[in-house]
Amino acid sequence: MARPRLSMRAIREVLRLKYERGLSDREIAVSCGIKRSTTNDYINRARNVGLIWPRLADLSDVELESRLFPSNKAPAAFKPLPDFAHMDSELREYKRLNITKDLLWQEYREQHADGYSYSQFCHHYRNWLKKRDYCMRQEHRYGEKLFVDYGDGLYLTDARTGAKKLTQLFTAVWGASNYIYAEASLTQAVESWIGSHIRAFDYFDCAPLAIVPDCLKSAVDKMCRYEPDINSGYLNMAQHYGCAVVPARPVHPRDKAWVGYVFELEGVTYYHAGDTDFVDGMRDVTADVAFLPVANKNAMMGSEEAAKAAAAIAPKLAVPIHWSDKAQAQAFVAQFEGNAQILTQGKEY
Repeated sequence: MARPRLSMRAIREVLRLKYERGLSDREIAVSCGIKRSTTNDYINRARNVGLIWPRLADLSDVELESRLFPSNKAPAAFKPLPDFAHMDSELREYKRLNITKDLLWQEYREQHADGYSYSQFCHHYRNWLKKRDYCMRQEHRYGEKLFVDYGDGLYLTDARTGAKKLTQLFTAVWGASNYIYAEASLTQAVESWIGSHIRAFDYFDCAPLAIVPDCLKSAVDKMCRYEPDINSGYLNMAQHYGCAVVPARPVHPRDKAWVGYVFELEGVTYYHAGDTDFVDGMRDVTADVAFLPVANKNAMMGSEEAAKAAAAIAPKLAVPIHWSDKAQAQAFVAQFEGNAQILTQGKEY
């Protein structure tokens, strides 16, 4: 019996580890949880057709599949396929209205009387879902990775002067379970950063195998795509708890599983994107209020890309954040066709 083929995302990861990271076939097999013979097969296929990593990374999944697994058979006359992207969008957008695959199939058969039966309709849809490229989709083992980051927190108000000070919200999220710890501090200094980690470990009553921070100064002294210099105090803390520190690569926020956070307060759902560019996974976010960066630097979205993200999320209110020039926020408000508002420090909403 022929062994099932891995998804193109998994095959692409095998080739990336081989050609970009320089791992051995055995190390790749262990990392990806597959047999060594399977690893060898995919690497040999890429080598035989002359694919190398810089070129390989630019190929789409369809192009890569056609190069690695060429078909010698003449294309068969297929029945018209449904528009799976539209179908998936309908199921997600109108799930509260009980839109089902059966209803969409009936619409499909009205347009194509000789189309697929319901069982084949669902079969092809499931296959389409498996081949989708979810930029934020990663698989995690329990207890393996803890993703940590800072974001804007709530304001502290001085009771005597009325002055407001913005806090820094530390969040730690387990990759496998989404279990979260959060606390606010006044700064992002190393002392606050390390202290928040220690209290998070106490709260979880355990420490992860690996900590995955962004490349903020409290964690990384010198950013590098492959070998970042970890802050010595932070590294000592990690070694004390037996953890590895694996920073997300600069300008590659998709290395982190959770680009942003969704939370609910008093019946209102909020989405905080953090420091990121636009990723397709944002289309799956459902939120009443979306906080989106518009700084256009350090891998963060600009106003045009943030407007695209806001259109994909479709919140009731979109709020631009992380802007240094108010013109950036104003450009976002002008480009987004929905309801957007610029928040001003010290003003209540």
